[in-house]
Amino acid sequence: MSFAGVFNHWMEYFMRNGFFPFTMVLAGLLLLPIGAQAESGQMSFSGSIIGSTCTINGGNNDVSVELPAVQSARLVNPGQTDGRRSFQLTLTDCTAGLSRVQTYFDRDSPAVNPQTGRLVLDEGGATNVEIQLLNSLNAPINAAGESGNQNSQVVNIVNGRANLIYAAQYYSLGGATPGVTTTRIQYALTYP
Repeated sequence: MSFAGVFNHWMEYFMRNGFFPFTMVLAGLLLLPIGAQAESGQMSFSGSIIGSTCTINGGNNDVSVELPAVQSARLVNPGQTDGRRSFQLTLTDCTAGLSRVQTYFDRDSPAVNPQTGRLVLDEGGATNVEIQLLNSLNAPINAAGESGNQNSQVVNIVNGRANLIYAAQYYSLGGATPGVTTTRIQYALTYP
């Protein structure tokens, strides 16, 4: 006998024997869905994989910036700066279709001070001084910031070329002491 037949048989039995309220409750329970079904949908993801992007400084991606020697007396007070030196990333042979470029300074580099966004110096040299990076307008770069929020300029790529101009300088934390100043940071180009 099918489920419907068994169901009807018992319903008739309960109705004949005065179990009408029980019959209605049983019927109601059997009509309830066994499980709820949630709404569903589809998620789509898209993007692109690009090949070589741009050649940096003729193929030499590492940049060395030699800051000038300065007297510690010029870095006595917190916030004093000195020894600014400009440098640039010259980009050539940029992939067709790329229109803008920006430098992202790796906030997870060990030398990045997460409170100031400046670069701390290696131990054993000068103290109470950091290296501050500046954008093309000589405004401070916050190397501790997220990508796109570091104050690193966005530059147009024209005819497969672009120049990203920066500067670095000493930044006094107060009472800078004499010694060697060495630090480093990883960088990557982004194409916003």
